[in-house]
Amino acid sequence: MKAIVVLVVGLVVGIVVPFFWASPLPVFLGAALIALAGLLVKRLVPALVGIVAAILLVLTPGLINGYRDGQGVAWTVPEDENLMLAEGVLAVTSVDREPVLRGRDLRTGERRWELTLPERTGDAGNVRVWRAGATLLVAGFDDRLRGVDIASGRVRWEAPPADTRFVGVTDREHVALTRCPAPSECEVQSLSLEDGRVAWKAPTSNAEFLGVPLPDDGASQRDLRPWPASFVLVTDKRRYDVRDLVTGRVLATGNQRDGSTAILGDVLVRSTDEGALTATNAQTGAQLWSRPAGDGKASRSPVVTMDGLAVLEGQLLLTGSGDPTDGVRIGDRLRVLIIGTGKIRERPVDVDFDLADVLTSDQPTGKWPVVFWRDYDGDASATKVIAGDHEYARDNTRNVDVAPRLLGFGSEGHTWGTGLERVYEVFDRDSGERILRYAGEDVSVFARGDVLVLRDGDDDDAPQQVIVTP
Repeated sequence: MKAIVVLVVGLVVGIVVPFFWASPLPVFLGAALIALAGLLVKRLVPALVGIVAAILLVLTPGLINGYRDGQGVAWTVPEDENLMLAEGVLAVTSVDREPVLRGRDLRTGERRWELTLPERTGDAGNVRVWRAGATLLVAGFDDRLRGVDIASGRVRWEAPPADTRFVGVTDREHVALTRCPAPSECEVQSLSLEDGRVAWKAPTSNAEFLGVPLPDDGASQRDLRPWPASFVLVTDKRRYDVRDLVTGRVLATGNQRDGSTAILGDVLVRSTDEGALTATNAQTGAQLWSRPAGDGKASRSPVVTMDGLAVLEGQLLLTGSGDPTDGVRIGDRLRVLIIGTGKIRERPVDVDFDLADVLTSDQPTGKWPVVFWRDYDGDASATKVIAGDHEYARDNTRNVDVAPRLLGFGSEGHTWGTGLERVYEVFDRDSGERILRYAGEDVSVFARGDVLVLRDGDDDDAPQQVIVTP
């Protein structure tokens, strides 16, 4: 009878209690009680069964959590490689300490091609890659820009050496970028994606703008995918020329002191300091729509030095103040203005008038931007992530990451039997379906094009696990 009581207590402590107590201690205590129950019978077989059951109980949390953590991970980047690009059907990795790029299937990680670049010489920079249509743009150690076929990895053309600072705008046939033949001599170039020929070039005083809306404060340090537009803004101090991407013809001029700008497709949006908005077709000069000041200001980009409007999934965010989107009061509803039509759409959001971060992917998907709210006035640990029709209330949410079809964030939680207190979740933005739940203390996640990349470990050598939509 005593053995049965000890066994029941052991099962309750080892299996039930860990659901409520974020610690491995109940599992070990329960396992000890189960082993003791077997020994109390004073027979060999029950004693062995109790010991085996105790061992299985101790091992089960790691087995279950390890299996669950792996669900939702499409593939893992090889240890000697680093994921540089993940867009469409293509992933590109670089090999550590070698001038080698590998093209891989985005969904499976299967290798498709390999490209060997010239070796590093002197103080050469890093290899960088961008995708523009069917062309992969590669800046090598030798400062040459190469156009690479994304399907085969074959180099189709090379541009003369120059420091490629920023790849900004593309219409899938041309791409506008800034290249600097000398540190203080930068110019905007429009290159043909077919053969790399320079269609036109013009000097610029700002090598990392071209009118592109930068989605967050760290965007200017990353290699963003080119923005879809048919024109660029070429700046000279505070003035800018609106130039056609293909011909370089000056379509209009402006001054950043007079307000902020946003570009998308053929549309140029200009705002005044008071909040009035005007959108024109940059190619024809025709006014498409306008809005007077007084009914909300378009929020600015978090990169305030660029003086551009924030473009969230292809839309402007209207707020009372027009503050940057990384800390803005949106009130009790989310209001966005569609750049192509000038129409406003709105939806209620339960964040009162607290500060919130409004987040976006790096493409104009047309989706609702993601709202990240913290309860600064009440329980400081209460947080909420709102993505379209889906709302996720968690404690101490941090590190919200947004890709065109994926949403991920880490929050306070625990996993049965391990005591791990940080949980990272990834959801499909459209359906709200949870794709991954991963527990760990040193987990970091970042968006890379169309995927989210998870790294479990506190060093740069930790494996990169790629998460894609189902």
